[in-house]
Amino acid sequence: MAKKTLEDLLANKGLEVCGWRKVPVASDVLGEQAAGMEPLIEQIFINAPADMSDADFNRLLFVARRKTEMAIEPNDPTFYIASLHSQLMSYKAWSCRESCRNFTWT
Repeated sequence: MAKKTLEDLLANKGLEVCGWRKVPVASDVLGEQAAGMEPLIEQIFINAPADMSDADFNRLLFVARRKTEMAIEPNDPTFYIASLHSQLMSYKAWSCRESCRNFTWT
């Protein structure tokens, strides 16, 4: 439901979803407690119209992210979008930097 909500909001803003991918992770580096709470981490690829400025593109991405969060979070409190930006990628974790470095591959 969350992916469809986001895709619909992006399409309504004239943005094209090219696809999704599950971010490769090394689950074996997680401790016992963290392994029991391992989230699903996915990355979305979005195209903007050729004539759209970076500022306008990122503004639309921000609005789509917030509207998706507001629509989904009341029904799914575990849903979270760490970032949705054309030039930045971030992960949010309750761990030390060294652990994250070994956990995700980009």
